[in-house]
Amino acid sequence: MAKLSMKKYQESKTVSELFEMYLKEREARGVSAKTLSTYSNKFYTACLFYDFNKLMEDITDDDINTLILNMKEGKRLDGKPSVNKDVSIASYLNTVRSFFKWCREKGFSNVVVPGYSFTTEPKELYTEAEIKRLIKKPDMKTCSFCEYRNWVIVCFILNSGCRSATLRNVLIKDVDFCDNMILFRHTKNKQAQYVPMSKELRRILLEYLDIREGKPEEYLFPNQNNQQLSENALKLAIEDYNHKRGVSKTSVHLFRHFFAKSYIQNGGDCFRLQKILGHKKIEMTVHYANLYGSDTKRGFE
Repeated sequence: MAKLSMKKYQESKTVSELFEMYLKEREARGVSAKTLSTYSNKFYTACLFYDFNKLMEDITDDDINTLILNMKEGKRLDGKPSVNKDVSIASYLNTVRSFFKWCREKGFSNVVVPGYSFTTEPKELYTEAEIKRLIKKPDMKTCSFCEYRNWVIVCFILNSGCRSATLRNVLIKDVDFCDNMILFRHTKNKQAQYVPMSKELRRILLEYLDIREGKPEEYLFPNQNNQQLSENALKLAIEDYNHKRGVSKTSVHLFRHFFAKSYIQNGGDCFRLQKILGHKKIEMTVHYANLYGSDTKRGFE
């Protein structure tokens, strides 16, 4: 007959050990390597403002409050100067909050990380004048293929509002000229989606593919070696393109914001916009609407 024994005592774990377990579980559930890297960078950036080199069971609500105050006041543990924007603090805390929620679910902690509220300032979008300069077709007799390709890319994003990662993964065969639709295989929510293609973009892409040529399985917007554009290569390409057009703003993502604002201000509604932008939840789309003033809410109800 087996002897009676005490229930096995669960060994205490440090915050860092648990965070690595958290990342491992997220990876097992299909979270991309890039997203995992983002989680890690944000969490360990937060650790610059509070020493989490402790056992999780020793972390209290007061520790979290100290973390938040240190970030707001720019007090890094190493004494280096730091100025944190509210949007950055909120982003770091979102990762910390998700991690601690996981810890509560696993029984490692009772600490609840609060939300971080602040007044959102609208992003400084491309102006109408800047967009007109950027969508002006280059001189086909003198421009390089890269300049021409970058022009098509700008037109493509302004038509669809897609993210840079989505754009970099579009294949030639994903453009359906019969139904005037474009298939986005790579999306943030991992759900393939079709978006409409305007008549103007259809005309532009037909001409572009006549020049670009390529096989159906090749990338629509490749680098000079006909390979996939890297994230940094796309960033630098748009930066160079915009500067040559006399536009100081160079953010690829700002084209997405400009698309969203223009879409709603021209009579589009949030529900269709949600589908086009690939937002998993309507709240993010409504955030876009609220961000750019009362005119953008037209048609929402």
